Amino acid sequence: MDNKTKWHLAAKYGLKLALVTIVIGIVQAYLNKPIIGSLLSIVKLILTISLLRNFMQKFTDLQPNRPISYGQSFRFGFLVSFFSSIVCVAFFVLEYTVFFPHLIDAPLEQYATMMKQYGTTIPLDYDQLRGLLPSIIMIGQTFNCLIWGLILSSIIANWTKKDMPFFDKNDNNFDNNNSNIDSEEIE
Repeated sequence: MDNKTKWHLAAKYGLKLALVTIVIGIVQAYLNKPIIGSLLSIVKLILTISLLRNFMQKFTDLQPNRPISYGQSFRFGFLVSFFSSIVCVAFFVLEYTVFFPHLIDAPLEQYATMMKQYGTTIPLDYDQLRGLLPSIIMIGQTFNCLIWGLILSSIIANWTKKDMPFFDKNDNNFDNNNSNIDSEEIE
């Protein structure tokens, strides 16, 4: 598989993976109930893991007569997670700045109340902090999404790698010599 196809496939799968997070995030924002939000977070985690595993398995299955190493499977999974994180972070920034700006105001009010209760005399410019919060959220969510992608891709790559025990790495004509071998016969 050439790099252009791999990047295109990873971008398409990353968009689908991001849609799970976006849809569940919108539902959580509208419902605004802690118990349902926790259940939806568990559903999102399960869906994300199963979708990423499915996408990584499809990548492996697209190359039927070639072994797929742990590293190749991991790189593709992380690439899918990378594209997904780009879309998710863009949505989170839009969510906190355009769709639901009250989600930023509530924590700032809580923080201001907490500071008054402790009797701090440090003057804070809450308008400036409000302006910085989308950037802080963007950096935090980028880090969060990439770490989850790294962890999940490294775990799932063990399941989706495909070793071929009699593959000679020095044989340049492997596909020509063994084109009649089906991948199900090997397993």
